[in-house]
Amino acid sequence: MLESLEGRSLLTFLTVLEEGNFSRAAEKLGYVQSTVTSQIQLLEQNCNQKLFHRLPRGVKPTEAGEKLASYARKFVQLGQLLEEELENLDRPRGTIRLGSLESFLVTRMPDLMHSFFTEYTEIDLLLETGFQADIVEQVQSHALDFGIV
Repeated sequence: MLESLEGRSLLTFLTVLEEGNFSRAAEKLGYVQSTVTSQIQLLEQNCNQKLFHRLPRGVKPTEAGEKLASYARKFVQLGQLLEEELENLDRPRGTIRLGSLESFLVTRMPDLMHSFFTEYTEIDLLLETGFQADIVEQVQSHALDFGIV
C-alpha cells in the first residue's frame, strides 16, 4: 500500500474531508470533479477500504476514512516540513564576526544591518569596534571575518 500512496491523493482526500463535498474540493484544488473522484477511488483501491459514505448532499468519512485522515495529516505536515528544510539549505546561516571603526558603526551600520537581518534571519552578528591597525590585524589573523576601516 505504501508504495502506491501519493501526496497529491492525500491532499485531495483531506480537501474532500474538509469540504464535505467532491465538487467543492475540486473547485478549491483547481481540478475538475472527475479528477477528485478518480483520485479518491484510486486511494480507496490502494487502501482496500471505502473512505467516504456518499450522501445526497456530500460525503462523510467512514471509520477507515477517519483513520486515514489522521495519518494523511501527519504525512502532509512532514512533507511541508521537508519542503521548508530543503528550501532553507541554501540560505546563509551562522555567525559573522565584524570589526569596524566606531564612527562608521554608529553612523552607517544601523540602516545596513536592518535590511540585511530582515532577509537573513539565521545569521548572528558579533560586532567589535577598534582602531584601524587592530581591525586589519584581526582580519589577517582570522579573528574577524570582515573589517571596515
